[in-house]
Amino acid sequence: MAYVFRSTQVEPRARGKEFGSVHADRINDSIASYSYIYSELIGRKFDFAKDFLSFGLEALAATRRQAPALCEEMIGIAEGAGIEPAIIGALNARTEILARLRVSYPGECSAVAHIDPAGTEPLALQNWDWFEPAADNWLVWEIPHRDGSMTTTFTEFGMLGKIGINSHGVGALFTILRHANDGANIGFPVHVAARWALDTGKNITTAMRSLALVKVSASSSITLVSNEANSRTAVGFELYPRGPGIVFPNDKGLLVRTNHFLTAEAEKGDKQPSAFPDTFLRRDILMRRLAPINHPTVDDVLAVMCNRIGGEYAICAIPTADQKQPCRKTAATVILDFERHTLRVIEGGYRGASLVNDAAD
Repeated sequence: MAYVFRSTQVEPRARGKEFGSVHADRINDSIASYSYIYSELIGRKFDFAKDFLSFGLEALAATRRQAPALCEEMIGIAEGAGIEPAIIGALNARTEILARLRVSYPGECSAVAHIDPAGTEPLALQNWDWFEPAADNWLVWEIPHRDGSMTTTFTEFGMLGKIGINSHGVGALFTILRHANDGANIGFPVHVAARWALDTGKNITTAMRSLALVKVSASSSITLVSNEANSRTAVGFELYPRGPGIVFPNDKGLLVRTNHFLTAEAEKGDKQPSAFPDTFLRRDILMRRLAPINHPTVDDVLAVMCNRIGGEYAICAIPTADQKQPCRKTAATVILDFERHTLRVIEGGYRGASLVNDAAD
């Protein structure tokens, strides 16, 4: 069962301090995991708490400029856990640090949103894939705000957000992208941007405005999905240093994101196709399996999310004993519940009654 933590504090710094004090051990587990992952990827020993403090300070400064309340929350987490604030900044900027270090690593995450004008709630879910050493260090965090609203996010210990939904009916899916202009500095962390969109998104327009204003140094796709005033809509935001780019669902209301850009200008600098072209296969499988279904359900999408074609690069990646660490793992399938404004998490990713692995795909 997924671990769920509901904060009792509504002031950002107090909320962060409460979270940090309760989860100090798990936050330190995150720090140790990323020290190992960076060391293995780069080929030399890294100590997260020593080698990335300057990056963490940059991340805190970038966050303070755009979202000062979330900078205060990171400082509070550090105070509660008894560690340097810059370390929490660096944890939240792990995508930016990987871009700054020019590290090549497999793509991760496949996301599906569907808007059905004849239906009720939107459909939005994704697989969360990450390096196996850090892939089990996550939780569902319920975050109350001063105005009585709530943000619920699936995230890693020590990080402010990732996938989520708020009590206004605005949700966010998250997949990584890589652009040639990434890594020039440490900008506003993309994971913090996802949280910021949910915290400020009283409707999809205000969430879009928050994302449009951020200055990032690493790329990601944040798919916003909304069910408000009996109207359903979705939009994909491609955050990158020269962006953003905007993507809408197709004429059947389907929007599928993996790890490559879909907007023409951003495609010119896309680094993913030559390094890890599996992103195209994963999106193609999802599109072809789901496009013929007029009114897809969560079960319809889950039936494709367990697809194993491509082995370690599949939609559902299950590491084998002989794979060299750190390898990619589907750690969870996250489903947004627009009726209850919460999340459903399937630990380890959805496997289904039988794994799809036929040549027809």
